[in-house]
Amino acid sequence: MTFSRKYLEYSARRAEGQRSADLLAVAKIPPDPEAVERLSEDPNYNSILRTTCVATMLSGGHAPNALPQAARANVNCVFFLGKSRRR
Repeated sequence: MTFSRKYLEYSARRAEGQRSADLLAVAKIPPDPEAVERLSEDPNYNSILRTTCVATMLSGGHAPNALPQAARANVNCVFFLGKSRRR
């Protein structure tokens, strides 16, 4: 079980009503798209309900006043439940 799923189930136990039901529905595979939409309105849940990627290291070029011939980036991604990890 993924950390995200455990967190959603934990949060559902502490929430009430529709929020609790939505958290449980999102923890399932596949997640309920309507529950995802409702929870996405809350900024606290929106970020964990999306696959997010960030470039953590960048390098390129050989001089500050020249276009680089090559560049590299290290990109870290956190995948939302039920999404594949294709490159």
